[in-house]
Amino acid sequence: MLSATLDVPYCGRMKFRPRSSTVILASLLLLAGRSAVAMDDSQEREGWRIGLGGLLGFTVQKAEAELSTSDVLGPQTAIPAPDPRVIWPAVDGKSTQTGGLIQVNLEASTPELLGNSFGRPRLFMHVDVGGNFALEDDVTRATNGARKLFLDPRLDVVNELDPDAVLGQGVRASLRLDPATYSAGFGAAFEWECLERTMRLKPSVEYLYQRMEAAGLVSRAIIINSVGVNPDGLEDFRHILIEARRDKVFHGAGAGLEFEMDVTPIDSFVVSWFANVRAYNILGGRDFSIYQANKDPAPNANREFARFRVSVDEWMYRAGVGVRIRWSPDL
Repeated sequence: MLSATLDVPYCGRMKFRPRSSTVILASLLLLAGRSAVAMDDSQEREGWRIGLGGLLGFTVQKAEAELSTSDVLGPQTAIPAPDPRVIWPAVDGKSTQTGGLIQVNLEASTPELLGNSFGRPRLFMHVDVGGNFALEDDVTRATNGARKLFLDPRLDVVNELDPDAVLGQGVRASLRLDPATYSAGFGAAFEWECLERTMRLKPSVEYLYQRMEAAGLVSRAIIINSVGVNPDGLEDFRHILIEARRDKVFHGAGAGLEFEMDVTPIDSFVVSWFANVRAYNILGGRDFSIYQANKDPAPNANREFARFRVSVDEWMYRAGVGVRIRWSPDL
């Protein structure tokens, strides 16, 4: 039977068979593989990280509004006494707008600052470009005001058309988030291992750039037919239509918190999923104050007006979940 010897310094002389050499070689390869993994992990921990991610979430924004009008000053029936004396009684209201959000974000983080101490912290920063999917939301309204007056086709007018039966009358003040939205932030990422996964908790300071649009509408039917003649069609009414739109850029500063977990490595990339929540304090003025006169060319009609005030809440909230692909140049 063949045998061989191996001199190991300071360990004396050892005998082993070829079968044993196979086991030892496999062990050495396994240790080498583990060392390579450890080296890659060490390189990734000591290097910069760049990540590109996508997020699906939602935005929550509260608002309140007030709306008032002048008296009816343009043409109208004189007898009986004008009714109403104001175009529309003052109204106010509150609303909570919730809309969908989709974002693409780019993130860069530094090498680990303190090694294995204190959660292996890194500094990171991100920029986000996204879109809001929120419909125009009525903050306050009275009936379904529209830009045109119309009659219910089922209505059978025999002798007199009641002004309240004319559809399209009403008032409303609304708010809409502009589809484009931009944000950025920076913070610290704390990392740990759990269930054979790398996880991170990432508190941050956040900035928001968001454009919003406020709109108001007043629609009213006023009788203008001759004295003693009952209205029996839309031609016997004057349509008071006052509408306006204003947009404004809002800046916000606040805080965010994100949880991230690595899912699987792919060559020099690591795929992870994340969930975050952010709160922004709206800086500066938060009101839309709109004065709009009637553009009706009828006598004195241009003296009629409406005032709209829409005020957004001082806080805007966002939350979402997403997937990020992270690249480490040192891997």
